[in-house]
Amino acid sequence: MPDFTIVTVDSQPILYVHRTSAMTPEAIGACMAESFGILMGFMGEHGIAATGAPMAIYHDYSESETTFDVAVPVTAADAARAAGHADVKGGATQAGRALKTVHVGPYTTLSVTYDALMAHMGREGLTAAGPCREVYRNDPDATPEAELVTEIYFPLA
Repeated sequence: MPDFTIVTVDSQPILYVHRTSAMTPEAIGACMAESFGILMGFMGEHGIAATGAPMAIYHDYSESETTFDVAVPVTAADAARAAGHADVKGGATQAGRALKTVHVGPYTTLSVTYDALMAHMGREGLTAAGPCREVYRNDPDATPEAELVTEIYFPLA
């Protein structure tokens, strides 16, 4: 059973790519890989360095599809450099209280942690107040699946 903590998170300027994908781990993974490629390409072309770990911000989901942003924290000045780009946008993450948990293991088993998180919110009478965010603490290309660390933040009302 994961641990759950209520934390206060600050807003971070980000560059992001907004996408919709089928709701399967394979489809989400492929869509994220393509989107992070676009994002990293833009950052490389413009000499932009990340100021934090990459993330995904999930806006909406159903049984068949999910809508999300793949994002990287950057400086506010670098976030503004995306103005007018077709795919890459500048913005900021949501600030405030959030329920945090940490998932260790393959991305394909994140649903187990989400189920536990939602059950915990129900037991504690907590209400979500915005899109949840996954922060990826290590590189899936260089880290064994069993050791992947994903922080999950659910903004609270």
